[in-house]
Amino acid sequence: MGSRAWVLFALLRATLAGQPLVLVPDEVITSAKLEGRPIDVEHSACTRPDDWHYISARIRELGAEQVNAVVQDAIFGVLGVKTAAAEHNLGIFCTAQGQIHEAEPLLRSALKAREQLLGPMDPITLTSVNGLAVNRLACSGNDQAAAAEAEVLFRRALEERARLLGESHPDTLLSCNNLAALLQSKGEGHYEEAASLCRRSLRGYIEHVGADHVDTLTVSHNLGMLLEGMGLPDEAADHLRRALEGFERAYGPGHPDCLACAADLASLKESCGMVDEADTQL
Repeated sequence: MGSRAWVLFALLRATLAGQPLVLVPDEVITSAKLEGRPIDVEHSACTRPDDWHYISARIRELGAEQVNAVVQDAIFGVLGVKTAAAEHNLGIFCTAQGQIHEAEPLLRSALKAREQLLGPMDPITLTSVNGLAVNRLACSGNDQAAAAEAEVLFRRALEERARLLGESHPDTLLSCNNLAALLQSKGEGHYEEAASLCRRSLRGYIEHVGADHVDTLTVSHNLGMLLEGMGLPDEAADHLRRALEGFERAYGPGHPDCLACAADLASLKESCGMVDEADTQL
């Protein structure tokens, strides 16, 4: 089958170069012409005559026009996936650099292509869903339509990733965090759902990477801040304290994450009237 694969490779190369397949009489392809020809990328030659005749017979059954169409579709599909990946990556980069409006058409084009080529539920397609949602969220400050679209996209990504990949998969946990952050930014009326998502994410990170991993600690910190805003200081302090202790073990007490967490915990304790204890956290 190796020789047959090279024959197919030759068809792909010819079609990619814009040279349609032309059928010739069987007698033109003789054993003498194939004897001693090595298999190599340059010529895509076939060493066994029966391999060529096998491929030739199948092509004749289908017809040259249909074979050309199938090969072209395959090539354009591969190229389309690669183009979509390039558009997605550039769109993500532009979003991160603050070039939000330049990034949007790239991310939309990548998502549309991936939906068509890979299907709407493919994990790679869902990466594009999440990427476009992040872009829309970045535009949401003065654009309610962008915020609404971001929420729809984040919910789609979370639902499908949880179903396809599982609750503890990193992509699912990322979607959980993204949706929680968006809901928290919408105000108090959405804090309950945001907190539920943070707890869901925290359970997933503990299961996936362990309680002491910095990703787990970051979620614990975020949940603590959210719970403080919900008027639950005791539970908030527990999460902030757990995060602070974990960050100190992971980074050392002088790390910026430790200092930020310590300041948040101190602020919480001070607001609850425990000024002395708060001072010891700074």
